[in-house]
Amino acid sequence: MFWRVEVRVMFLLMTTALIAFSTGPIEAEEPGWVKNVPEADRARPNPLASDPAAANAGQKLYSDKCSRCHGANGEGKGHSPSLQTNTIHALTPGELEWVIAHGFSLHRMPSFESLSQNERWQIVSYVQSLPKATK
Repeated sequence: MFWRVEVRVMFLLMTTALIAFSTGPIEAEEPGWVKNVPEADRARPNPLASDPAAANAGQKLYSDKCSRCHGANGEGKGHSPSLQTNTIHALTPGELEWVIAHGFSLHRMPSFESLSQNERWQIVSYVQSLPKATK
């Protein structure tokens, strides 16, 4: 009798794993750090949003500070997430600037408070200019 329960549990676990792995990665509604962003920061607009040079400057900073983990074009590398997902594109400029400034230790993302706020906004401009992944 006990072995029947054990077989059923094993079948359920294997079926769940098969479904989870066959459907590919699931994109979360929002990254875990978003809940830590104060409302005032979340609502901040990017003051450089209308400056076409900001994304170019941000790309240079991104290449120096971010590409090692997030990939040359924001495609993600290893355990570092892609910046081309719908989830990232749905974040507000203020949320992006906040995580760049404060980091996210769970994913080993360091804080970049040493960059000026203007430089962080340039990176935000670049990240928001990245294409959405087609996958």
